Amino acid sequence: MKLVNYSLWRLGAIFVVMLSLATMVFFFIQKYAIRESVDDALEDAAEEIIFNITRSEDLLIENSVYSSVFVIQSATTLVRERYKDTVIFYASENEMEKVRMFETGFSHKGQYYRLQLFFENIESIDILEIVLRWLAVVVGSLLVVLFLFSLSANRIWKPFYSLLHQLRNFKLNFIEKVEMPATSILEFNQLNESVQTLLQQNIEVYEEQKQFIENASHELQTPLAVSIGKLELLLEDTTLNKEQAQKIDSVLVSLSRMKRLNTTLLFISKIKNKQYPVIDNVCLNTIVDEILQTYHDLIVHKSITVNRLEDKPCCVQINSDLAFMLVSNLMKNAIIHNVKNGTINISMNERQLEISNSGKQEAIAEEKIFTRYRHSSDNKFSTGLGLSIVKTIVDFYNFRIDYSYKNELHYFKLKI
Repeated sequence: MKLVNYSLWRLGAIFVVMLSLATMVFFFIQKYAIRESVDDALEDAAEEIIFNITRSEDLLIENSVYSSVFVIQSATTLVRERYKDTVIFYASENEMEKVRMFETGFSHKGQYYRLQLFFENIESIDILEIVLRWLAVVVGSLLVVLFLFSLSANRIWKPFYSLLHQLRNFKLNFIEKVEMPATSILEFNQLNESVQTLLQQNIEVYEEQKQFIENASHELQTPLAVSIGKLELLLEDTTLNKEQAQKIDSVLVSLSRMKRLNTTLLFISKIKNKQYPVIDNVCLNTIVDEILQTYHDLIVHKSITVNRLEDKPCCVQINSDLAFMLVSNLMKNAIIHNVKNGTINISMNERQLEISNSGKQEAIAEEKIFTRYRHSSDNKFSTGLGLSIVKTIVDFYNFRIDYSYKNELHYFKLKI
């Protein structure tokens, strides 16, 4: 939900609660005010009647005087003032009506009289109707205000959403200027300045890190290559005894592994720094064929049986180099970690590549399977980064890779 809509929703909810409370309060205030107004009118009318009686006795008839407005009756004592809700019969309408009665007493020429005045009550439903009309006007005005506020808010927040859109599409490997449109709002200008500063710092750090990795890789590769070359030449020396040759060979193995490790770490870093922007339509079936051909001798040597089931071509939009590295590491893992007379099953369709292989008859912990530097202790040529590379590429393209162990087979399922 957008901030503008959320603000309007919260504001509307507050107004609904406030209007509900205000409506109830207004209803009871109106009811009380009308009651007070009626009582005052009845009291004023009583004073007027009593005053007129003192001037003319035409209004005064012994024992019973009845009209639609007031009743005068004789009394033995002076009657106290009181207000009361009651009902009377209206002959003109031939029905009983709820009325407000004011009763008071007065004396005239030594005789006490009771005066009762009546005023037809205003029903609560009538008061509620008045309140609802008032409420309708308020709600209508509120809706107009909220609508105008929404239009105004969308216009005000337009620079912010423009900046947000640019930030979503910002990529360090494609450095583009990110800037908020000109605005007179101080907070937005401060936000723009902060974003510019933050992006510039990140770009500088990214460039420095990128340069450092490339330099470090190059500086390491050169002495490693020189050392390996010299050791290989030294191995050709016929004066070396067997023990010396074995020690030199051990050093060569370690240096070779260090060289592969350096290359692989650089590769992972380039992936995470998004230095493989080119996208191609790559069919993984072709890559599988190429890898099987490359490792044909090793497969034959280990007497591994390869079973393939291809439903449809598995083609995906991906950088071709990364696609090769992804499939290559999965296939190499299945071949190298397989056993003598083992099995590799390859199943492919348009959305999935599944590779299962025999190997150690135990499952590998899922939380460790894609961890860096995890490698088989009996394979001195492994860097332990193959499946870590697979996971890095999968995350980069928002693919999914799952591992499971069942029926004495290790399963790797790549979902495109």
